[in-house]
Amino acid sequence: MTLVHCKYSSKPTPGRRLDDLYEVCGQAMRGAKWRRGNALPLLDHLHSRAVQYTQRNSSISPYEVGGPKALFAIRDQARLLRSRFHTIIAQPGLQASKATNEQLLLLAGAEKFVRETSAGDFTVYCSR
Repeated sequence: MTLVHCKYSSKPTPGRRLDDLYEVCGQAMRGAKWRRGNALPLLDHLHSRAVQYTQRNSSISPYEVGGPKALFAIRDQARLLRSRFHTIIAQPGLQASKATNEQLLLLAGAEKFVRETSAGDFTVYCSR
């Protein structure tokens, strides 16, 4: 499973704001908990969110591909499979070549927590 966490810019233009990076790192760290229970809690949560979305949005489907039946088929298979998690942070305002020590420490801490909690991979997408 790949969990992608992204944060829109808190200002009109993307930038190197530490607050934005804290938020997206927090999302990734909170998302690591879904590793427990062979991903079944995550799949149940996704179903609940899909139902709520459909109720709020005049029966518009929240699914890009598939639907509830496909989600339940995956859930049934998940009981038998060993889940592998990959966590991605997408932060276009962050520039790899100009990252501050504080930003790098924040990313390192988030990476360590996510890797240890989810036993999965961690990737950061940012600007060059």
